[in-house]
Amino acid sequence: MAIGSTVKIAFEPELVDRSKAGEVNMKMEFCAPAAKKAYWCACEIQVRSPLSLSHDVFLDKVGMRVGILSPSKKSIQKQVKLFSTPSISTNDYLVTVTTYLYDDEGAIEERHDTSEVIRCGVQNVTAKPQ
Repeated sequence: MAIGSTVKIAFEPELVDRSKAGEVNMKMEFCAPAAKKAYWCACEIQVRSPLSLSHDVFLDKVGMRVGILSPSKKSIQKQVKLFSTPSISTNDYLVTVTTYLYDDEGAIEERHDTSEVIRCGVQNVTAKPQ
């Protein structure tokens, strides 16, 4: 039975400044609009160097408990921080979220991958007129 779950991913800011170390909020919304019963939702987040899921050591993969999706609660929002080094090159970097929905017996009912690109470049800063 296909539940049709989805994950919407957004980054804030949308562009990582390559000239300095920084952090980006990755906002995720997990949705199961066709859920007829409750499902436990968990995910794995994977990034590639020079992005990291930890500020002080390189961490490319992490698991996260999301919560229970049900007919009365069809979406859950979560946030995670991504970190970059100051020597990051101007490029696009792929972030992958693998979502798992578990049924009441603990078996995986649905699994899917969602990928989104985060851009790294130079921030355009306009000076205020004096």
